Amino acid sequence: WSDAQLAKQRKDAQEVLAQLLDEQFKLEELRVKDWADEAYAAALAQAGGGDELYRQQLYLDAAAAYQLALDAMQLLSSEVATVFATQLQIGLEALNSDQAEAALTALELAVHLHPDDGQAQQALARARNLPPLLDLLRQANAARDANDLAGARQLLQLANQLDPAHSGAKVLLADIEREIARRDFNAAMSAGYQALDEQRFDDAERQFLKAQKILPTATETDGALQQARGARTVAKIEAYERSAKGAE
Repeated sequence: WSDAQLAKQRKDAQEVLAQLLDEQFKLEELRVKDWADEAYAAALAQAGGGDELYRQQLYLDAAAAYQLALDAMQLLSSEVATVFATQLQIGLEALNSDQAEAALTALELAVHLHPDDGQAQQALARARNLPPLLDLLRQANAARDANDLAGARQLLQLANQLDPAHSGAKVLLADIEREIARRDFNAAMSAGYQALDEQRFDDAERQFLKAQKILPTATETDGALQQARGARTVAKIEAYERSAKGAE
């Protein structure tokens, strides 16, 4: 009877141990040491105490120790969804503040915990593109400082292709586009007034129309076009008057 009781107790302890090992394997697959190292270590220590009791054939006590370790590991398993949400949020915030390493660490863990989550996968792809994107932004700012606006725009377009959702790249590209438009607008207006001074009225009108196309909302072009057309009209009138006087 005593041997039978021991055998049953040993079997019960082994059943709890089997569940414990399954739970341990699942947690290690989920990289539990990256997000709950201390709690996991405590559960392992509890399981180790159960092993010692098992070797002493104290199977009831061993089963109780295994059960405590199992409960602790199951509690950790129940926290996976919360850990995923936390790591995803940390990763997104790191992305928004251009902290590439922190974003990559958090989002890799988030995707490991929930591989099928689309938002996490997309964010991880952005995190992997962040270092080269930031390098492109640095190059673009240097080109801008050197007044190479076309080069800066090309670099920013590449950055935008790497991550269309990166707000910094989009804002800087919009700024560069405005600067280029204003520069080309000013050049066209200057060329128009130069042509006007030289009484090349058609050329002046073409330049002012070009400027108007570059910046449709600019009010300067309306007055410039009126001035060019008026000067052309005056010039024609004066030419007709000279012809008339000659004919007279």
